[in-house]
Amino acid sequence: MYCPRCGTFVEDGVFMCKRCGFHFDEPFSAQARSGHSLLWWLVVLTVVGVGSSMLMALLLYLMVMGI
Repeated sequence: MYCPRCGTFVEDGVFMCKRCGFHFDEPFSAQARSGHSLLWWLVVLTVVGVGSSMLMALLLYLMVMGI
């Protein structure tokens, strides 16, 4: 069977998901699924911000040097 919270395959007879820790005797609602964590979004925004800053710096450098 598969864990209703994270979708990891779980063998029959196991009472807890080894990936997310969901206990199979607890009720589960689809709204409780968290998706990506806050830390994941902060990493994505940081990478995008740094990448766009580097691109803008490169473009400014090329404009100033007249290339």
